[in-house]
Amino acid sequence: MAPTDKSSGSGGDATSRDKTPALDAILDALSHQYRRILLEYLITRRHSVVTVEDATTFMQRTLRERQGTAPPRDEITLELHHRHLPTLEAANVIGYDPDRQTIEYEYNKNLERVHNCLHDLDFERE
Repeated sequence: MAPTDKSSGSGGDATSRDKTPALDAILDALSHQYRRILLEYLITRRHSVVTVEDATTFMQRTLRERQGTAPPRDEITLELHHRHLPTLEAANVIGYDPDRQTIEYEYNKNLERVHNCLHDLDFERE
């Protein structure tokens, strides 16, 4: 059987589909606890641009509430800047401006559905 070309057919142009994260990109984006916490914060502020500083504050508070401890702010910020924000940006989940230190969530219904399922599973384990 010949492979199918998923970029052809009706329902929008290839450019808009290329910016929509595929399931594998969504799962990769949600594979680390820091990214799940960050997305929890960004999803609730869907139409806002947030600062890395505010996201770091939320993450540190959330980690402390859920685990009883949290890494220092500078460690969280470095992890975000060098690892997690680039991963989310490459998956077309966020827009990240390292010069301005701002993050903007790119709405994605499928990502939010998977995120909500994982969030529910996390709390069922407690």
